[in-house]
Parts: sequence; structure tokens; C-alpha cells
Amino acid sequence: MKRIIALILVAALALSLAACQKENGEAPSSSSASLSEQASSNITSSQTVSSQKEERVPYEPAKTLSDYFDTLTFYDKTSDASIEYLFHEPLRDTGKEYPMIIFLHGLFEEMSLTSLGTAGGMVEALMYYENAIEKYSIYTLIPSTPLPSEGWWQDNQLEALKQLIYKLCEGYKIDKKRIYIAGISMGGMTACQLLDEMPKDTFAAIATFSGVSTLSNPEKALNTAVRIYHAENDQTVSPQSSRNLNQQLISAGHKNVEYTEFEGGDHLSAIKTVFTRQRLAFLDWMFAQKLP
Repeated sequence: MKRIIALILVAALALSLAACQKENGEAPSSSSASLSEQASSNITSSQTVSSQKEERVPYEPAKTLSDYFDTLTFYDKTSDASIEYLFHEPLRDTGKEYPMIIFLHGLFEEMSLTSLGTAGGMVEALMYYENAIEKYSIYTLIPSTPLPSEGWWQDNQLEALKQLIYKLCEGYKIDKKRIYIAGISMGGMTACQLLDEMPKDTFAAIATFSGVSTLSNPEKALNTAVRIYHAENDQTVSPQSSRNLNQQLISAGHKNVEYTEFEGGDHLSAIKTVFTRQRLAFLDWMFAQKLP
């Protein structure tokens, strides 16, 4: 009888300890790594990796660029190249996946928290609408060429950028059917180059502004929605480049392409017009795009 009573007391004590652990939020230990830990192992130590939080932090709108962006560096061993980039993670921690937009700057531009250049209008729009409406929450990636004086993306730098995109998709809750890319001038050309060189159906939408744009394999882009913008009096890059890209896609059988040419203007008119007068329409279009 005493042995039975002792066993009952031991069982009761074990149940009590388990309940305390559950109440205090302690999880039982496991010898296997969690999914988030396995994903983070693929990210360089210079990157911040999202993880599930037991307690949700109340949503607080970003008021400054320092609130909105982290400045990070990525090094790719294979290409032996490193790139700096600005990265924004959605402020609403809902546990669900969010889309990502990649913006590629123009020649000799430098992307930093003190100078966003032509990306400024887009970031201002994203900050405003994310603060106002949950559906506009988005990951934002703005990579920068290592030195503005180097000009065009070098092959090894572009390879590092591809690897960065892959790593971010592994380490964060990014909706892989809703990755968007936009670029101005040199960035428009680079966006087309990534569309050509990365796996089919990487990007749900692409937008080029005043770009030196062409595709070597337009048939590969049939599932990617395309918007092309240029000003007719652009003296830096002829609008004929964008006209050719539009015709190239139409000839390939692309059904979701639209070209807009603004009257007059200069090299920066297209992106300024879109992100001042048409930004809500542009973002509505972009966020609606999703790969099959």
C-alpha cells in the first residue's frame, strides 16, 4: 500500500512540473534543429534572420528610413563577391508569408539610408501604404553595386545578388509566388538580365523605368507580368529601347505586358511620375500579380 501511495505522489509531482513548464512557455528540448534554425544556417552571419516569436510585438509604423531598413552585407564564397544592401522585413508579425520587391538602382547611384536616389519615391509609397493598410506589407530588398564608381554590375557581383535572393527566400517567410523586381536605367537592364538568367517563374512581375532593356529569351517571361515606362524626350536612354522590349514580348505571345510612354520629360520623369501621381495604381497592380 505504501508503494502504491508513493507512486501516486511521484506521478502527481511530474504532472505538476509539466504544467508549470507549459504555463511558463518552456518547450521540451529536442535533439533535432527546428525549421527556422535549419533555414538560418544557410544565411551568412551578417544577416538578421526572422524567427517565430511566442509573444507578438504590437505593430509600430516605420517613421524614418532607419526604422524601415537594415543595412546589411552579403558575401558569396563561390563568386568571391560581397554586396551591401538595404532590407526591410514586414512590421506586422502575423506568421504568414509576404511578397518581396527588389529595386535595382541606376548607373553611379549609391543606395544608403542617407541617399535613396530614384528609389526614394517607391520607398516613401511603400512606407505610407504599409503603415495604412496591411495588404501592402512587403519585404523590400535594395542592393547596391560595391562602389558607385564601378558602374555596371560585374558578373561576380550579379552572381552574388542571385545567391542573396535565394538565401533570403530560404531564411524569411517570403511568398515565392509573389516576388517582384523593378529597376531604373541600368537597373532596368539588370532586372531583365536576372529575368533571363534566374530560373523560370522566379518573378511574378517586373517593372522597368527608362531602361536599356532587352531579353534574350522572352518566352521564358510569359508568366511574369510586365510594366514598361519611359519618357519620349529621354536624352540619356532612348525610349526606342523600351518600345523594342514591349514589341519583343508581344511578338513572343506575352499577354500581360503594358508600355507607357510619357509626353516630354527626361530620364527621371517616368519613375517620378509613377511614384507621385500613379503610385497607388502601380502598387495595386504589383501586389495583385502572382505566379501560377
